[in-house]
Amino acid sequence: FDVSRGVLASCSIPGVFRPVDLDGEHYVDGGLRENVPAEMAIGHLGVTNPYIITCSPQGAARESDFGSRNMLDLVMRSVSILTDETERDEVAYALNAGAVVIGPEISVHDSMTVDPGLLRINRDYGWMCSAEKHVTSSPDEHELVKDAVRTRVRGWELEQAWLKGEASRDDMDEMQHLKDHLRDIAARLPRDLAPDGVKTWGR
Repeated sequence: FDVSRGVLASCSIPGVFRPVDLDGEHYVDGGLRENVPAEMAIGHLGVTNPYIITCSPQGAARESDFGSRNMLDLVMRSVSILTDETERDEVAYALNAGAVVIGPEISVHDSMTVDPGLLRINRDYGWMCSAEKHVTSSPDEHELVKDAVRTRVRGWELEQAWLKGEASRDDMDEMQHLKDHLRDIAARLPRDLAPDGVKTWGR
């Protein structure tokens, strides 16, 4: 079995990419049907201490009018709504079964993003979400984690504007304020919720 072909099939979104032939059978991305297979793991396989990890916030984000959008945009929007509804059902099942569900509340980037800065922020956010469940963070600590993520994302946006020569004086002032705020957040984060590299935040 060629694992690379299996990976390719797992990435073949129906309506966007062709199905992949594996030993005479055609396969597509099964995530559309069961993005979070909680019922399979808990109900059918009998997992007794399940942890469910979701990669994006629940709820499809609102979009602008699709009157001038192309067919691919329509397909991707339909896929987004479908997977969100499926995931919500699976997460609800998992919670009712007593599973620990780990997932973000803030969308750092979309599935097509490959920017190293945003990927780093999202990686740290995922780590902090997991840590919160492990140590049972307080409501104030939970809000501090979200504040850190929002501040870092906004800082990244301003940094991109500066690199392109598009940052205004107000943008630069805001960036300095964000750096100060981020250093304060890093100092207030409990050690158990602080990812590697937290001491570099705000530099």
